[in-house]
Amino acid sequence: MGVDVELMRPDRPLERLSRRFFPREEQDWLARSSAAEQVGRFYALWTAKEALFKALGMPPNAAHFASRQVFNSETHGSVPREIVVEGLWVGWFEAAPGYLGAYAVPSEVMQVRYLLPA
Repeated sequence: MGVDVELMRPDRPLERLSRRFFPREEQDWLARSSAAEQVGRFYALWTAKEALFKALGMPPNAAHFASRQVFNSETHGSVPREIVVEGLWVGWFEAAPGYLGAYAVPSEVMQVRYLLPA
C-alpha cells in the first residue's frame, strides 16, 4: 500500500510543477479549472501519484512515473472519490484542515478504513 499527505499550499508554482511532471491531458485539465479548483485538483493528482509510487515499490524512474496519467477530464469532470490505476484502488481523504491525503491499495481490498484524530 502507499499513502501520501500534502499541505495544500497555493503559493507553490503549481503550473510549473504540473508542466514538469504531469502528462499534457492533466495539465490541460488543471488549466481549464478555476483558480480555486486548481489547488485542490493539483494536490489530488500529486498525492495520488505519490501514493501509487509508494505502493508500486518506488520505481527508480520517479519523474517518468509522475508523467503517467492518473485520470482525465473526459471521464472525470472533477476529482473522483476513488479510481483504479494499474490494479490499485486510489482514494483521497482530508488528513487535517488544509492537508489532502491519498492512498493506493491493491484492488482486491474491499474497503479502506482510517481513523483521524478528533
